[in-house]
Amino acid sequence: MIKLTTIYRFLTGEAFCLYGGGKGSTPPAPDYRGAAQEQAAAGREAQAGAIWANRPTINTPWGQQTWGATAGVDPSTGAPITEWTSNINLTPEQQKALESQQRIQEGRSGAAETLLGQATKGFETPFDWGGLPAAPGSIADAQKGAYETMSQMLQPGRQQQQSALDARLANMGLPMGTEAYKRASGQLGEQFAAQDKQMMAQALGEGRADVGSQQALRQGAIAEQAQRRGMTLNELNALLTGQQVQSPQMPGVPQAQPAAPPNLLGAAQAQGQYGLGAAQAGGGGPDYGSMIGSVASVAAIAL
Repeated sequence: MIKLTTIYRFLTGEAFCLYGGGKGSTPPAPDYRGAAQEQAAAGREAQAGAIWANRPTINTPWGQQTWGATAGVDPSTGAPITEWTSNINLTPEQQKALESQQRIQEGRSGAAETLLGQATKGFETPFDWGGLPAAPGSIADAQKGAYETMSQMLQPGRQQQQSALDARLANMGLPMGTEAYKRASGQLGEQFAAQDKQMMAQALGEGRADVGSQQALRQGAIAEQAQRRGMTLNELNALLTGQQVQSPQMPGVPQAQPAAPPNLLGAAQAQGQYGLGAAQAGGGGPDYGSMIGSVASVAAIAL
């Protein structure tokens, strides 16, 4: 049977040495700066590997794209860097076609340059609005003019008709002023009025045609003068916007992403935390929870 003095010794802490009593030593601090530098170096190494993976030599039916690397110096920091150069070499057939297109474009540019002076000269003279056909008037005015023209053309014939009627009535013994003379003259007047009505309708059609013709003449003159002024410019633009030199496009390469570097700084921090925890567990003070449990067990046995 365990003596009560033993229990007392547990309660007073005399038996604390059985539970790791004593003060433990603190471990040295990890090299956080060194860990951060190593992690940065690992990141640069991963990035360099991804860049190399993204610079393959590409071969196509049109040519080849290659990459070259040389050692350089960062002008801002003076640190060594890798300078990359991309070169595209066409096949003989593609190179010949490219040179042909360049010659054509050069010839077109030369021809356009010769037309530049002509185009500029064409715009130096203001647009000649005064030399255009007169602007057409209204249809009503044109109708009136056409009617007056037709009336003047019919007037001699009407006068002859009236004179012939007067002579015929006089020979019949019907002088002017009689009722028979008035009826006969009225019939001739009605005939003239019907002719006038027909002439008004005809004059309306001719007036519309005259206005349309004048408008067409004026528009045609404007278009001709504008074409004369802009023809050289249109020819120049046609030369400049013709076939352009097209270089063959190399296919894209799937871009490799740099691998994530190891978390060395996090590992150093975890190491430091582990060291501090181990130091505290090894001698930071009595573990009263374990002591109380042990005392309870001993007391139960003792009783």
